[in-house]
This record gives sequence, structure tokens and C-alpha cells, in this order.
Amino acid sequence: MTREDIKTLSEVDIKDDMEETCHLLKSEQLEIVSPVFIDEPSKWKVKLRGKTISATIIDRDFLDMILQSEISFAKGDAIVADIEILEKKQKKRKSFVYRIIAVHNYPRYSRVLKKNIQ
Repeated sequence: MTREDIKTLSEVDIKDDMEETCHLLKSEQLEIVSPVFIDEPSKWKVKLRGKTISATIIDRDFLDMILQSEISFAKGDAIVADIEILEKKQKKRKSFVYRIIAVHNYPRYSRVLKKNIQ
């Protein structure tokens, strides 16, 4: 990630020398690797700039459309979304928490159920 791509939202020092930094990436293309179809925020596997990550989708409107079968996915599909990255640093260890906070663009086809005609 380059500095131009990242807008630093906050920095907080916490006990035990832990530092947390929150970044917001706007309108990032995320390739869907493994969607999760349950009625709550859940971790999906997506590719962000070529790297596979697990990210929690918290966009309730987007999740509702999926649950109502208004959106479906096929291999290679991608979404365009704002993603929040919480970077946690503690001594020699660094970890990241990813949250997809708003989905702006997604595949525009829906699942069609076929009826058996007798």
C-alpha cells in the first residue's frame, strides 16, 4: 500500500506498548474468493491487491440483498468497496483486522430458480 492510498483515521497507544492505527481504503476492488451466506456480519475471503485476506462485511444493505437472492456470485467476481484496516503493532508482532464497511459496486445478476414442468 502506498501513502496516497491510505487515509489515517486514528492512532492510539495502548498498554503493553501496543499501538493501533486505523486506515480507510476507499473504492477498492476486492475479488470474491469465498463468500459467506449467513444473516450476520461474517468473514469473507477476498483478494485485496493480489493478497487473500479475511474481512468482515458490515454493510447491512449489501448482506440483506444477498440473503434475499438479489445478488449472486460466480468465480472471478469482484466488488468495489470501502475497507477499514486496523493495524495492531506490539513489539515485534504486527496483525491486521479488515472490515468492509460499504459496498459500492457488485455483480448485477441474480439467481434464477428453475421450476420443474411436468
